Amino acid sequence: GVRVAALESKVDNVKWGGIVRYTASTNRHEADKDESVNKIEIRLMPQITINDNWTANARIRANINTKDNSQTDDGTFVDRLWAQGKYDNFTVKIGKLPHILKSTHGMIYDNGMSGIEATFGKDVQLTLAAGRTEQVLNKAEASDYLAAEVNYANGKLEAGTSYSRFGGLK
Repeated sequence: GVRVAALESKVDNVKWGGIVRYTASTNRHEADKDESVNKIEIRLMPQITINDNWTANARIRANINTKDNSQTDDGTFVDRLWAQGKYDNFTVKIGKLPHILKSTHGMIYDNGMSGIEATFGKDVQLTLAAGRTEQVLNKAEASDYLAAEVNYANGKLEAGTSYSRFGGLK
């Protein structure tokens, strides 16, 4: 009775989401051999409820080459792992987290970072972020990262501005 009810409540603490994406493309070259890509990408996104305010989140990725049914060089890996706390007018994310500049709807920066992001406010929001980025401008190396942005949204109007700094924190 009581133990079964407690166990059932714990089972609901984990929610799974995800996507499966198939990509097929061919690059045709006049002088060289054509290059084709056939791959499947799987993203699993578990979310674990810790308490009323905190969740633990992850994103697990796997890439499969459908030409020979092998995993790609990427293999299977966890590329996001963070804790998130939500309160009335305050949200904080800590860990290897997704980060997007909301004021540009992700056109300037929509990638991951290891660090911390804090958002304050309801209609007018201030977001501060600091950490290390995964990569900048398609360069392989990571970079130190600082960002501050102010956004306003009321359902009919959205406006925002942001400041980002990539590079050494001095």
